[in-house]
Amino acid sequence: LASANCDSCHKAGFASWTPAKLHTSVTVSNSCASCHAASKPNTAVHAGQSVCENCHKSTSSWNTAKVDHSSFTVATNCASCHNGSAATGKPAAHIPVAATNCIACHSTTGWKPSKWNHTQLPVTAQCASCHSGAFPPADGKPATHTPYQLVATLASANCDSCHKAGFASWTPAKLHANVSVTNSCASCHLSVRPATTIHAGQTVCENCHKSTVTWSGAKVDHSSFTIATNCASCHNGSAATGKPATHIPAGTTNCIACHSTTGWRPSKWNHTQLPVAAQCASCHSGAYPPADGRHATHIPYQLLTGVAIANCDTCHKTGYASWTGGRFHANVSVNGQCKTCHSGNYSSEGATAKPSNHIPEAQLLNGAAMECNACHTSVSSWAQKMNHNGSQGSGAGWCKACHASGTNYLGPMERKSLTHQTKTPVPTDCSTSGCHRPLGNRGTAYTKWD
Repeated sequence: LASANCDSCHKAGFASWTPAKLHTSVTVSNSCASCHAASKPNTAVHAGQSVCENCHKSTSSWNTAKVDHSSFTVATNCASCHNGSAATGKPAAHIPVAATNCIACHSTTGWKPSKWNHTQLPVTAQCASCHSGAFPPADGKPATHTPYQLVATLASANCDSCHKAGFASWTPAKLHANVSVTNSCASCHLSVRPATTIHAGQTVCENCHKSTVTWSGAKVDHSSFTIATNCASCHNGSAATGKPATHIPAGTTNCIACHSTTGWRPSKWNHTQLPVAAQCASCHSGAYPPADGRHATHIPYQLLTGVAIANCDTCHKTGYASWTGGRFHANVSVNGQCKTCHSGNYSSEGATAKPSNHIPEAQLLNGAAMECNACHTSVSSWAQKMNHNGSQGSGAGWCKACHASGTNYLGPMERKSLTHQTKTPVPTDCSTSGCHRPLGNRGTAYTKWD
């Protein structure tokens, strides 16, 4: 502005010298002191400072000056300026940090947000020095804090007994890690336990709740009270799991007759509690698992004479511990109905079918059907001798059907040897050859080749 004309600043129509706009014609540099050196406030923050624009970045107002802390060393001299006169000082409600350096918590660009560096102090039994509610934002213990002081082992506990997570936050706090599960649970939890029947009159939480990690998984110690016929007092579907809709129709039978006091499963139906006679289908109908019903591959006992209306316990008598081991044949006579079950359709049930190398009994009767009991007269074993008399017929090649040299039928029958004498013409069958004794009349014993 050394050679500036008056109208460089005085532009308002020349009616008055004011207002003049000097700063619009200059930049903020080190020229401020040319005019303002004598008028700057005599505060500590200005002492020794002659370059105005280090802090005053605007020419429109002196206010809102922002000290650039990077222009000088910030060590332990914050209070040199921040004394409440030259610049904002430490408020009366500041936490009691004594002579701790401000920048331990505050940055050089602003007071807020500030973060208390707990690592600067040995935080042991000193939490309440700040967290008493008198020094916000260092909040104190809330009104709803758990009453730890009522627990014998925590009566004089310090905050850091539970709040240990680096002190960055009150949460998560680990209370239970510092106490054992004794009879102190009700000190904190008595008013918040669910109002259920199972809790009525129970003040010792740890009788069931054995873990301090979670309430879930509580296991009632049934040994602490008498278990007679009062299972339903708790196990009613509300306080504790009740009897499901698909439970077998046990009536009012006491639960412990089948269930143990440590778990519903595995349970074993005690059939000796009931007169099990003609009642099997009451439960074993397929409607009450795991009491399974008669399966699709069950042998068709209802097709046999004498067992058409048989009850399950007619065959299944082995203490009712298992379906297996049922004795079917003991209740029927061998009356020519063997093929009803022993057809190959019920092999999985133990009803063995006729083997593929069974003797060709149909050929022996010239195609007529021969019932199993013609030879198999016992239901306890398949091993039987061929009843030649009972099966005598007019089939061609009666003897040779089974006793030829190349046959391999099941059973110990003799076969024609390879050195057997031949006869011309070849006879139709051995019994008509004139060599071997004929079968004779039906009913006459035929026991050898003579």
